[in-house]
Amino acid sequence: CPAKHSAKRSLDAVAKDVVQAQPARQTRILRRSSDRRPVHFSLVPASINRLDDSDVRSVEEFRGRKMHAVAAIGNPERFFAMLERHGIRIVRHPLPDHAALTQSDLLYADNLEIIMTAKDAVKCRALDTRHCWYVPVDVRFAGNDGALLQSLVLELLDKGGSASGRR
Repeated sequence: CPAKHSAKRSLDAVAKDVVQAQPARQTRILRRSSDRRPVHFSLVPASINRLDDSDVRSVEEFRGRKMHAVAAIGNPERFFAMLERHGIRIVRHPLPDHAALTQSDLLYADNLEIIMTAKDAVKCRALDTRHCWYVPVDVRFAGNDGALLQSLVLELLDKGGSASGRR
């Protein structure tokens, strides 16, 4: 459906205007005067869950704990830094973005538990993950940026159409 592809391309264009906040440092973004103001957000850990969801704990319960941190995302250091800001001591294991995780990615010589992103946890459902935890996150927008993002998306959907037939 051409309208669906047009809306997808438009939504992809919004992604370039969404910038994750970088704690403790100023983010400089080169922009043309015609560019929209970027939308800033941060990711906040909601909890820490066992991979089978049999146990859900607060992030504070992991403060001071040493764990292996596995991340196959575009910026694994952002995930690692978030864990460290919450007092979790980690051994970093960055993997390429979208890497498929195997059992060998979850085997280490010590008895430390493993913590990973929610995105990576989905890839591990068929593996032995009794010693694994994942971190679901909430998105927090700066100021009115959440409302700005919503208006941008609605504007683009109105221009490009959507599955509900709006044009």
